[in-house]
Amino acid sequence: FPSHDKKGRMVIHDCHDLPTLHPNMETQLAAQEKIACTEADYIFVPTDDYIKMINDKYKLWGKNKVLTVLSCPPEIFFPDKDLPRVNGILYCGQVNVPEMKSQLHYRDCLPLFYKFTEYGIPAHLYNTTPTANLMPYTMAGACVYGTMRMFAAIHQYTRYDYGFVGSNIECQEIQICMPNKLFDCIAAGIPVVCLNAKTAGEFAEKLGIGVSIQGMDNLVNVDWNNKDFWEEKRKKVREIRYEYTAEKEVEKAFIVTGK
Repeated sequence: FPSHDKKGRMVIHDCHDLPTLHPNMETQLAAQEKIACTEADYIFVPTDDYIKMINDKYKLWGKNKVLTVLSCPPEIFFPDKDLPRVNGILYCGQVNVPEMKSQLHYRDCLPLFYKFTEYGIPAHLYNTTPTANLMPYTMAGACVYGTMRMFAAIHQYTRYDYGFVGSNIECQEIQICMPNKLFDCIAAGIPVVCLNAKTAGEFAEKLGIGVSIQGMDNLVNVDWNNKDFWEEKRKKVREIRYEYTAEKEVEKAFIVTGK
């Protein structure tokens, strides 16, 4: 949207992700990202880290056009009661399979599911790539479920002991993000385990709704079977979850933009 095409309309760039953070995508999408960030009236980003990166990279300091807007689901998606409990950890989102040539290497999660199986943790994969052959994840020990609408999925998430946020791969794009799966788990009322996701992990630990770990081998140090510990965190999620809704985030955006 070059400025001469805006025709007087406010343009907001919903910068859920920065393509130039991904090593394999920087050249491919750098030009589009620059136009989006420099030409938009406002830029909505998922973390304060993004604000600094965008302002530094595109020299936007002083223009007050970059705003943190969290990726929260709307209140109508929040379950009012739990489905029957199933033990284990929930992974919701896309994963890569060995035959995929994905540029998003942090979705290469097969080693993570082998690690869950090694530690005796039931792992449940709600994959959002309907065409993927997920047999490798089944063989790694995961319970694999089909894609479903978000409203139904968040209700299913209430079954689990904890939700997973992050990646088994250490990379900047995950360390500084606040993924929507974090807020999907909050909406479902379940605590989170954040791996190699520094910003999300600090957020979860500050609120008392989860734990943060760096390095996949350190998953062994999580107190997985301490029922009282996790139920206390589950209780805390239920206390704060309505503070993190799409409605509240949109209201914040309206205040800043005036529209």
